[in-house]
Amino acid sequence: MTLDPLHDASPATPESLKARILRVATRLFADRGYGATSVREVAEAAGCTKPALYYHFGSKESLWLAALRAETEALDSFG
Repeated sequence: MTLDPLHDASPATPESLKARILRVATRLFADRGYGATSVREVAEAAGCTKPALYYHFGSKESLWLAALRAETEALDSFG
């Protein structure tokens, strides 16, 4: 699977690093599952370092919870 974090976002709106990490992580967690997705893989796919990822999310679990929250909020917006 090839992720292109620079081209998957809307070109009209610049995406923050935190938003890019969250978007990429959400896709990786959905495709591979929590256990099979490493922080290193998320950081590489998002085009950042592990320390930058930890700066924004603190832990893999916090990133996972943020991804779940974002997806739940997106689903709630339909109802």
